[in-house]
Amino acid sequence: MNQNKKNNSNIVKILVFLLLVSFILYYADNIRLNIESYSAEKGSLEYKYKGTAIIIKDEDVYYSDFKGAAKNYYEEGERIKSGALISTIYPDFQSAGISREIDKINKAINIRENEEDSDVNQELINQIESEIQSFILEKNYEKAFEILEKYKDNQGYSSEYTDMTLEELYDKRQDLSAYISSKKINIYSKTSGLVSYKIDNAEKIFNIRKIDSFTSSDYNIVNLEENITKKEKLDVNDPIIKVIDNFKWYIMINLENIKLKNNGFINMRIIENNQIIKGKIKKKQINETNTFLIIEGDKYFYNYFNERYLDVELILDKYNGIKIKNDSIIEKEGIPGVFVIGASKIVKFYPIKIIGQNEENSIIGEGSKYTLNSRGQIDLNGEKFYTVKLYDKIISDPREVEEGQILK
Repeated sequence: MNQNKKNNSNIVKILVFLLLVSFILYYADNIRLNIESYSAEKGSLEYKYKGTAIIIKDEDVYYSDFKGAAKNYYEEGERIKSGALISTIYPDFQSAGISREIDKINKAINIRENEEDSDVNQELINQIESEIQSFILEKNYEKAFEILEKYKDNQGYSSEYTDMTLEELYDKRQDLSAYISSKKINIYSKTSGLVSYKIDNAEKIFNIRKIDSFTSSDYNIVNLEENITKKEKLDVNDPIIKVIDNFKWYIMINLENIKLKNNGFINMRIIENNQIIKGKIKKKQINETNTFLIIEGDKYFYNYFNERYLDVELILDKYNGIKIKNDSIIEKEGIPGVFVIGASKIVKFYPIKIIGQNEENSIIGEGSKYTLNSRGQIDLNGEKFYTVKLYDKIISDPREVEEGQILK
């Protein structure tokens, strides 16, 4: 009797052990609390090339034929017409000094002519005081002092001629003007465009007139010494001013390890400000594995007219489709695919066809569909397979599951 009880007890223990083992195996095989997934959604990827572009502009630099001084009439970035007086060269410094005196006399004449109308002067003073007070209240002291200094400068500008009558000022200006009229050399712009005083000595190297002859060997990023003009004293052959055609500009770039098929238009993103510029491929040269390009810009030149080099991304292609993570991709019998959680929580493998890829994500095709919401079919190695469709739940890490596994 005791032996039978002992045997029954052992059987119970064995059964409990087997049930426990079965439960553990079932739990390990079918219950994964930390399995991550995400929804397959529409997306796009850009196939890009990042590099440094050289800007080629239609730019004319004007040089001095004399020692002396220059008076420039336009500020940086101003637009001018062809034939505009852009600078006057005074071959000796005495003439340059006389020109500055004429400016003072003109200011004195302007103030003297307005003295007859005291209301106008008082209105101007009131306006200046109001502006200064406004900036002080805003705690913009720098701007307030700037206006104050400007006002003080204007007052002092004519103080040397306060004892002269208006008629005497006219005579003085005429005498000085007559003296320097034979001493000055006026420079007129040969073209319309933008005024620049930033001369980097590369204007002759990257000359727009050499566009047709440029080759990949001309793509060369060199360290250029910038020469900011507006000097008070000029030597012979010193640069004075530059005028840049604001309608024509190009970029030169060499794409390493890329053979570009495109011969038409291409989009270029300026990395500094994320601005997209649409350009036309003007010239293309393929050398071994590289592609040399000259691209004509369409607009936005004003933002870059003083630049020689630009860090850019060329958008070589754009892929649209279903976007998935590269970490989700696994191969099964040589076929790439992903694990998808089905409606019954069963893990299923679906082959995919990658049409675009970067370091993190891939764009895959939806395949051929019979209806709008049906699962599409793709062709791989001559065989047709059903593939991933929109809103499928994709396993993030395929190493955590097996095909056919039931997720609870």
